[in-house]
This record gives sequence, structure tokens and C-alpha cells, in this order.
Amino acid sequence: MKMDFQKRPVKGFLFTIILPLAILRANSHNAQNGPPPVATTAASYAAATHNTNDASNLPIQFVAVHAKRDGLQVQLNWEVNNESEITNYIIERSYTGNDFFTAGIVGNKPANGNPGKYNFSDAAAGNKETRCYRIIAQDTDGQKIISKIISIQTVLQEEPLEISPVPATSYSAITWLATSNIQLDITLFNAAGHAVLSRQYPLKTGVNELLLTNLETLRAGTYLVKGFDGVHHRSGKLIIHHTM
Repeated sequence: MKMDFQKRPVKGFLFTIILPLAILRANSHNAQNGPPPVATTAASYAAATHNTNDASNLPIQFVAVHAKRDGLQVQLNWEVNNESEITNYIIERSYTGNDFFTAGIVGNKPANGNPGKYNFSDAAAGNKETRCYRIIAQDTDGQKIISKIISIQTVLQEEPLEISPVPATSYSAITWLATSNIQLDITLFNAAGHAVLSRQYPLKTGVNELLLTNLETLRAGTYLVKGFDGVHHRSGKLIIHHTM
């Protein structure tokens, strides 16, 4: 009689060998050919290759904003980068640094260079205030980018006026340092505060020596002399003494 139990271990033995061989073969295929391909769409490829550092997409940048007094006006100057989408610049003025209102508008200048350079003169500066300014850049979509706030002292401080000789009889010499070729206004006030003499002098840049003549027509006494060239206020005392 034949015994069947001898065939069962053979079948189990073959299964034990074949299964690991199949796994090893599959791993060998992946090592040589790489992992299965992943579907890639045109949109996902474009997103993967998009350069997020493209300078053309950067917002406008204020490189510098400056203000200086020019006579009774305030001259504003500013420089910007990446202004290709900007339509205009709104100049705002404030007396407190909090509440701003429009002082003027300057349009964008194509092909202005990089950085773009702009200026604006505020004619209503006055001479008794501290002013604050800021520049607002407005783009084609209506979005706004605001510069830093700058302040400028618009009060004209009086400086001492050089007058000689003291006392004077018929004339007096005035020394005036001018920052540009402008006009100087000189006014004499008596003790009661009334203007008794007024003169105008053309100035050249640098030190100017000016003569104030015909003083013999004025009464002897002490006078206040005030000068203003559109930028500087200067004042001094003049004593007139008449000889017998």
C-alpha cells in the first residue's frame, strides 16, 4: 500500500521557494527602472518651474524721501524702484503727523530710469510751522503703497546781522552771507516799531558787503534793522549819531 503523506511536504517546499523569488525579482525591477511614473499635468509643471524671485513682480520700493526748505516753499524729492505699474504719486501734508491731506499729485514718468527720481514744490509752506509729508504711490489696480513720514521745520530762525560802524552817521555797512543769487530786503524800524527806511539789494552766492546810505536823513537814535533774503531772517541794532 502507497503512502500519500510524502507528497504534501514537497508542495509546501516549492511554495516556500517560489514566493521569495518573485519578491526578489520585483525589487530588482524597481531598482533598475525606478518607481512607477507619476502623471504630470502642464499646470503642475508650470507651478513647479515658476521663478518666485522674478524682479518684475516685486512691489514698488521707496529708496529715499527728502524735504528741504527753499525760501517760503518746501522742496520734496523722492526715489523709487520697480515703479512699472505705478500711475501717479500723491503728496500728502500734515500739521500733526496724524491727519494728512493732499498737497499735490505727480504723474508717473515712463522711462524715468531706475531708480525713478521725482520732485514736488509745496508752495503753501508758510513760515511758522513744522510740517510732515508722505508720498503715496498708486498702481494700475488702485492699490496704494505709502512712504515713510518725514518732517521739516518751516520756522525761519532769526540770526544776528553784522552792522558797522556803530554808531553810524551817514552810512552803515552790512555783511550778508547768501546761499544763492537772490534779493535781499532790508528794513529799518524806529523805537515805536514803525518802518522808516526800506532797501533792496541783489545778492551773489557768498559774502556780500552792502552799504546802507542816507542815514543822515533819519533822527539820531537806536533802530532795529531786519533783513530777509527768502531763506534767512537776520536782525541787528543800528545806532545813528549826528555830529554838530
